[in-house]
Amino acid sequence: MNKRTGFILIPILIVLGLVLINTNYFWNKLNPIFYGDILNKYAAEYKIDPLLIAAIIKVESKFWTHAQSPVGAIGLMQIMPETGREVARKLKLSNFRDHDLYVPEINIRIGCFYLAEIRKECGADQVAMLASYNAGKNIVKTWKSTSPQLEINQIPYKETRNFVIQVQQTYKRLKLVQKIKKMITFRWAGY
Repeated sequence: MNKRTGFILIPILIVLGLVLINTNYFWNKLNPIFYGDILNKYAAEYKIDPLLIAAIIKVESKFWTHAQSPVGAIGLMQIMPETGREVARKLKLSNFRDHDLYVPEINIRIGCFYLAEIRKECGADQVAMLASYNAGKNIVKTWKSTSPQLEINQIPYKETRNFVIQVQQTYKRLKLVQKIKKMITFRWAGY
């Protein structure tokens, strides 16, 4: 490439880059979140940060609707059938069947409701809330019996400890990307 071509090509690439950065396509590729409308709907209804729900889904199922764990947890938010039936009764979902947990709308609704219930018991203790989501509320109550705030190193189950760490890391990354997106698109729109 000669100097003249470089002088023409570099500004064109800069403009294309700025345009690309301001597209949803770019941000969706950088930070893919699927079922956003459903996720936002139930996150708003149960007053949970949608990025936290997205982080849980990324860790639990990588947004694969047909995910099933070795212990039988089903769907995007990896809901145990027993928990799904219990929450479905509370939500008055008529004709609920375990296989309905493979339906994104139902799975996310049940998962958000369940997480909101856990949050009522755990308050601002995010570690306890996430550990309860993974291991069960009653088990986490025993872990918290000695301190008001559950620390990650107090979680005796390796799987639960890893789940909490992964969700928190994913949540931080999702929030960072969202913050950068807002900052860049705001600056671009201002010019």
